[in-house]
Amino acid sequence: MTESFWLKNPFNSIHALALGNLGELVSGLMLMDTMNTQGLRGIVTSLKTDFYAKAKGTVAAIAELDVTKPILTPEQMEGTFQVRRAKNESANN
Repeated sequence: MTESFWLKNPFNSIHALALGNLGELVSGLMLMDTMNTQGLRGIVTSLKTDFYAKAKGTVAAIAELDVTKPILTPEQMEGTFQVRRAKNESANN
């Protein structure tokens, strides 16, 4: 996601809700794809967001799921996602 006027907050960085929405989209797509391949359905019941710094420039969302654990029910699914500075962005942005 690239920083734009519409995504900015009064502190001249990308708004926290825009970052949260991006993370929710990416993690939701990951979980839905994983559950679909196993014939499962589910509803996200918890979403936790921690912010460590202002987001500026281009950010990327990365979702990860531990596929080494067998998934028997949707309740056992747990994944993590991160929204971080894109690799081609410098820390000075």
